[in-house]
Amino acid sequence: MNKKKRLWFGFGAFVIAATVFVYWWFFSSPSSFPKQAEAVEGINQVFADAHASQIQDVIEVSERKRFVPFITDYANYGVSLWVWSRNEWKARNISMVGDPMLWKVEEGDPSSYHVFWNIHPDDAVEEIDFYLMRERGYHITNSVNETYQPGVQMKKSVTVADQSYGVLPLPEGWSHLMESFRNINQDNGGLFSSMSHHPYVRFGWRPLNSEEENIFPSKSVNGSSYSGGERLEHMILINPSDIEVPVDETS
Repeated sequence: MNKKKRLWFGFGAFVIAATVFVYWWFFSSPSSFPKQAEAVEGINQVFADAHASQIQDVIEVSERKRFVPFITDYANYGVSLWVWSRNEWKARNISMVGDPMLWKVEEGDPSSYHVFWNIHPDDAVEEIDFYLMRERGYHITNSVNETYQPGVQMKKSVTVADQSYGVLPLPEGWSHLMESFRNINQDNGGLFSSMSHHPYVRFGWRPLNSEEENIFPSKSVNGSSYSGGERLEHMILINPSDIEVPVDETS
């Protein structure tokens, strides 16, 4: 084999080896999730203030993403979001409290979105009502086009009396509605492109006690957190006055 052929052979072997390495590093299938002690250590290494001491569960959200609720040394109920990246499981986002948030698992695809939570038992929350809302409105563009925007209010209830944590895939009707808003925005030439992904929509939650009364979950909100890049959206606390009730229910 002459020198030129040896060079080409060596270059080809290098390309193959590099391709295999890149695939292994970035696209390999996830391994089994870390055990309890390793997961606790993984959370505390990323966010020392978390003081995690016990993993409550590991819930698969997608092939490469997991929701992992935990309890801290100080009896706080926190949440962590883990991602399989560069051939290892890594805690990406961590919070010392578990008020509900929307996780945009695949940005731009509402069908992949999930709501997650970990409510402190001392808050005595029995049920959570989740809401997707859009206020009605009216606007004029170019002094000619008049558009009426009807209001939207959609609710999904979950029970949390028996388990402090949970993950809820975004209801199908909600994701379809968000897709329709995006399509309308595109048809209008990106009128709201400088605003949020779904400028009309807000998400909220309403915690209820065993008497179905609105309560404030003081131990499940306003905690410190670490953000490592996952796309999240806060859910606002809904007051009873924010909820529209059908006329026949108010009479």
